[in-house]
Amino acid sequence: MDLSAAKTNPLSQNTANFMKKHCNTANPSNSAFTVHTTQSKTGSRLRLVCGLALAALGLGGSVTSADAVVATGGTITHPVVNGITYNVHTFTGSGTFTVTSPGDVTYLVVGGGGGGGAASAANATAPGGGGGAGGFLTGTTAVTVGGSPYSVTVGAGGAAVAAPSASAGNTGKDSAFGSIATAIGGGGGAATGATASTGGSGGGGSGSTYATGASGTAGQGNAGGNYVYGSPGYPAGGGGGAGTAGGNASSTSYAGNGGAGLSSDIKDGSTQIWYAGGGGGGTGNNSGGNYTTAGMGGQGGGGNGGKNQSGYYTAGNGLANTGGGGGGATRNNYTAGAGGSGVVIISYAQEAGGTPTITLTGAPIVAVNTTYGTASATPTSFTAAGSNLTGAPGNLTVSPPAGYEVSLSIGSAYSSSLSLPYSSATLASTPVYVRLAATTTANGGAGYAGNISVYGGGVLVGSAVTIATVSSTVSKANSSVSAPTVGTYTYNGSPQGPSSGFTATGSTGGVTYSYAGSSYSPSATQPTSAGSYTVTATVAADANYNTASSTATGFVIVTTLGNWIGGYFPGVTDQLIVGPNADPDQDSQPNFLEFALNSDPSKGSSRGKEFVKMATVASVPNVLTLTVAVRNNAGAFTASGDDQTALDSTDSLTYFIESSTTLTGGGSTAVTQVTGADATAIQAGLPGVDAGWSYKTFRTAGSAVSPPANFIRVKVTTP
Repeated sequence: MDLSAAKTNPLSQNTANFMKKHCNTANPSNSAFTVHTTQSKTGSRLRLVCGLALAALGLGGSVTSADAVVATGGTITHPVVNGITYNVHTFTGSGTFTVTSPGDVTYLVVGGGGGGGAASAANATAPGGGGGAGGFLTGTTAVTVGGSPYSVTVGAGGAAVAAPSASAGNTGKDSAFGSIATAIGGGGGAATGATASTGGSGGGGSGSTYATGASGTAGQGNAGGNYVYGSPGYPAGGGGGAGTAGGNASSTSYAGNGGAGLSSDIKDGSTQIWYAGGGGGGTGNNSGGNYTTAGMGGQGGGGNGGKNQSGYYTAGNGLANTGGGGGGATRNNYTAGAGGSGVVIISYAQEAGGTPTITLTGAPIVAVNTTYGTASATPTSFTAAGSNLTGAPGNLTVSPPAGYEVSLSIGSAYSSSLSLPYSSATLASTPVYVRLAATTTANGGAGYAGNISVYGGGVLVGSAVTIATVSSTVSKANSSVSAPTVGTYTYNGSPQGPSSGFTATGSTGGVTYSYAGSSYSPSATQPTSAGSYTVTATVAADANYNTASSTATGFVIVTTLGNWIGGYFPGVTDQLIVGPNADPDQDSQPNFLEFALNSDPSKGSSRGKEFVKMATVASVPNVLTLTVAVRNNAGAFTASGDDQTALDSTDSLTYFIESSTTLTGGGSTAVTQVTGADATAIQAGLPGVDAGWSYKTFRTAGSAVSPPANFIRVKVTTP
């Protein structure tokens, strides 16, 4: 074939250039080749033969020039057909096709399918007609650089019409590839009160008034089928498809099928995918259980028509991104099927030895906020693809900004730099996962942002392709402070209390202590006086952790006889004053007795804490009781004959609780300790005791109403 003869083919000049380059490079002027062309509604397919067959250039006959097309937009795949790699841009939603290197492309544009007609119970003789398919256009065109990107519009399918409205189906929306090709949306199916709509393919007819299906658009689709009036079914016509017209209702029992669509292998060069099938017509009444047959959706995503029979009431929707028409509704207030959305697909062959290209999609990458010490719980991601890559097999380098890490697996193997392998000049779309690292600092609340760079395979680091991250923050983590077992402190006249041993986890800030007691306001200064206190340790916040405090932990400062007396007479060593048997306040109670009963040895008016009460014990009234302050160091009171005794070996004290029936001590009677609710009631209202002492209550046998008389006392001895 002479190159001049190729002018009748719109791909001729690029085909000629391709053949000159590949079919006889040693002697281009004498190149001999053959062009085999087959035509169909899916477009042209060319096969170039240079002595032997060179390659089958599928995907709608796309052949690139020596300067291959480079473009972005949509979801990009890279099928290989007979050794030639193609870039296929699939748009399932509206977007832009941006060209950075010009050439020829093949396209497929399918409009949104029309919705099926609705019906109501009020009229059993007019179900909904099937929705018409969206228009189907395919072809080849040259795309250029400069000006605005090519706008891509993907038409929505006609929305379903809900019962009980007996309305025509909604028309599908147009799909468009710039100003190059516009596929008209499919027409809506007819209903009792409304005619079918024209469109890429027309909607099916219904009802005696609107029995005829609507027409389609020449070169894009076909007309809808017609309705048949008559019992039992009163069936409607099917919506038109891109390949054939919608089926007419064939009798009073059979609704029309949706018209068949057309197939295309533009997605991968081998798989025939069907588009733009019409929706099936619905059926109306039924007689005596003689159910009629609804129309089937046409091949290419058409929805089935509804049938007035349990399990078949609901009409089918057109398949998304096929432009299929929705099924017509049956009577009885059932919703009609919605039309399927359209699609736009653009493909072109990569030229061997073309410019190495890396394509990143998925922007914007969403924020991946986290807490210090924990990597982002839900990583974000983008996809990386490559074409015309050099050095195969090889690796692309993925380099995130500071603070981030990347991986090819969502749950593991993250690092601050990633090698993305490719085995040929084409890298299929590969997900790359992105998160903030567990070691990334809180940074004072400032976010981390920047570009992720991808390079290699012939794309130099200076020309790296980038995708932006969204500013993500690292919050401070929580600290904790655990308390040790705190002991008892002996009064020594100096401040004391726990000041170490608390363990801070997290923050490396300093640890401070706060002390408090019932009469000691919270302070950083340790207490001096005997008593019960709590200490709370607090670790300060640092750059990555919040402040934290321990629980309030109790401790006591207790006294011994010697340091207790020294607290009242500081600096005095005279044993006539501070000795255990001395009586400096001249109240006839030596120091050891005042200590044992929690008195004040410096005041003659202060007496030991011992209280006699007539009280109810074990439900017996008027029982003689004695309550005394006893050192906490004393052991449990035990019976010694009729008495109760307890030894305080720490303070060298022995307590005796004695009773008798006479003041002179004759006629002893048993003493027992009172505990529980009775003791609590008896001790209520008594003066408080100092830290290191507690009240104990005792009783004699019998009561005031049961003679003989009873007497009870406390006696304390020291060596």
